[in-house]
Amino acid sequence: MTLPTVPRMPERYGIAYLPADVAAANSEAQDALHQLALARTPQAEEARNFQAARIAAANKILAAYNPGLIVWPGGE
Repeated sequence: MTLPTVPRMPERYGIAYLPADVAAANSEAQDALHQLALARTPQAEEARNFQAARIAAANKILAAYNPGLIVWPGGE
C-alpha cells in the first residue's frame, strides 16, 4: 500500500491566511519529518519514536483545522 503524496501546505495555501497555531503545527510537522528521515539506523529507534510523536501532535492540530492538511511520512 502506498500513501498519497501530500504537497507542502505553504505552496497549497497562503501561509499568511492560516491561524498562527496551524502555521506553527505545519512547521513542526515539516521539521519532524526531516528529522525522521535522518534517523534511519537501528540505534536511532528512540529518535524515530520521538519524531513520530511530534508528527502526531502536529497532525492533531492540522486535522482539527482541515483534515486534508495532515502530513504523512513519504509525502512532500
